[in-house]
Amino acid sequence: MMKRSLAFTLVVFASVYIFAQGSIIFTDSITGARLYFPEGSKMEVSKGFKKAEVDLGTSYLSIYSVMSPDDKQFTWNQMNEFDKGNKYGTLISSEKVSEELDGWIRYYKSQGKRDYISCVTLIRGKKYAFYILETAYQEESLQTPVLLQTAEFPHAHAPLNGVAYWIAWIVFGLLLLFPIIFFPLLKKLSDKTFLILAICEITAFCLWCVFKLDLGWPTLLMAGAPLGGFLLVSATDSWWDAISKFFENFSN
Repeated sequence: MMKRSLAFTLVVFASVYIFAQGSIIFTDSITGARLYFPEGSKMEVSKGFKKAEVDLGTSYLSIYSVMSPDDKQFTWNQMNEFDKGNKYGTLISSEKVSEELDGWIRYYKSQGKRDYISCVTLIRGKKYAFYILETAYQEESLQTPVLLQTAEFPHAHAPLNGVAYWIAWIVFGLLLLFPIIFFPLLKKLSDKTFLILAICEITAFCLWCVFKLDLGWPTLLMAGAPLGGFLLVSATDSWWDAISKFFENFSN
């Protein structure tokens, strides 16, 4: 079992390396998603819901994408409409795309004159839905798992949950209240050091909100809270006076 796992890992990494060396790049015009196909793939780009068809030699792959009409994230009930009702056969297994991406890979088996396997990938972006459908006669011929190793999906981060969710918001609170929490220490700093620290902390707050909490442009408004905290530290001599004024202004 260990030898088999090691061999599979080596095959995946070798495939990713080969794809990176010489590849055909597909970039979705509406979502910005990007996929890298091995050299020799035959691609036909189209418009509408289906964005492209790719002949990979051992399998056939189709790409679909759509933007949310109301600029809101699709629910998973809406995402699941793509393969609802086992339209691609009988579901035999499913797995997350990765811990970083908000998506699923599902494998279906269809029976007929010749059985075949369908691999359906669903990626949920912040304002878009992205789908990949690959079919092959043998599961070993499917290339989607390897393709996803190098694929890029902007604004499709998996939502935080469990301990990670609470840690992310605790850090948010600490960055937000940093000037008040460390009031005594900040009062001892020189003006130059104080200014540099304020710039670094507010920048860290904004980056955390955008990239970790995915709060978007409202971050610019929220950055006024730690900025106000630093101004209060500079303008007051009492810790409790700074705290009361901070929450008084924050509530207003």
